[in-house]
Amino acid sequence: MPTIIKTNTKEFAKAITLIGKTIPALRKLGNVKVSVLPNDITISAPGIEQVVKADTEGYTDMMVPFRLLYGIAKTDKRETITLTITDGQIDCGGYTLASSILKLNTVFSKKEIDLPINPTKIDILKLRAMYSPEQLREYKMLPEIESAERQLENALLQSLYHLEPYGISKNDLDELIDKKITERL
Repeated sequence: MPTIIKTNTKEFAKAITLIGKTIPALRKLGNVKVSVLPNDITISAPGIEQVVKADTEGYTDMMVPFRLLYGIAKTDKRETITLTITDGQIDCGGYTLASSILKLNTVFSKKEIDLPINPTKIDILKLRAMYSPEQLREYKMLPEIESAERQLENALLQSLYHLEPYGISKNDLDELIDKKITERL
């Protein structure tokens, strides 16, 4: 059964634009969670949430590529926008936009990734211990975590080069980092 959203185009565009300005990285490759509830939709990303009034049918949660919503918000010039969403596609004004990321789920079925708006490297690294690989993959966080882990390894090797003459070992540095990551869980 499809999910149908009818909302004011300007309000929808305002919410999408604010999220894009708050988290510019979403414009490249990020996804947002869209929760369709009675009388509104909630669009959220780590650290931000926007609620838009809407007439809705078929209450659900879904992950949607941010660029897809941004494109719809910026190009639809009608007063009211109508989105019909099924697994894998969004129909809007006679156009069908497809994405393999679009998966409809029953409302409240997913645990959200808890991150501040501007996460530190430690915030990113602790996600590996807090969430399953499937959740991290679904929220597209694995590449960011892997990048932070590579940066950490490079920084540890550089630090070790300078600290080894003082009796500091790689194990000492690893223990310190592990302690910092786990104390914030």
